[in-house]
Amino acid sequence: MLSPISAKAAFLQILSNEPGYGSDLADKIKKLTGGSIDFGVGSVYPAIRDLEKDGLIIRTASKGRANLYKVTVKGKKIADDNKKAIAVLFGI
Repeated sequence: MLSPISAKAAFLQILSNEPGYGSDLADKIKKLTGGSIDFGVGSVYPAIRDLEKDGLIIRTASKGRANLYKVTVKGKKIADDNKKAIAVLFGI
């Protein structure tokens, strides 16, 4: 179980809805929360690395230097288990 207030939990929730590029994840959270939560660029790639290492997301494609990520079955289960807590905290 991921801590519901972590960047990893928020990014996993975003990716459980649709594949996405790492560079867009923090922007999506910021937009969804009306700017109240702003994960810096420095938190995105360490979180992505950890999510990949844990088998919760996979890299599916690359466009230049940008990588497209999608959630795995294991990641989807964890995202679903955390959905209510994430919805309350992040409005997603």
